[in-house]
Amino acid sequence: MPTAAQWATALADLRARRAAAPKPARRTLPRISPGQHLAACALSARAPRDPDDEHRPTAADLGLSRSL
Repeated sequence: MPTAAQWATALADLRARRAAAPKPARRTLPRISPGQHLAACALSARAPRDPDDEHRPTAADLGLSRSL
């Protein structure tokens, strides 16, 4: 059974390796408020539909509600 000192050394080694490991690049998105999000959703709902999408049924065509 490892001693407390051995556990502490192993934990310190693990932390050092994690700190030295390369970090993956993070994509940062601009932060928006809930009000801005709702406004963007309302604008996109009123946007004209793409003519190429005319053959695809919409949620309303399928009887689905857009609300959560």
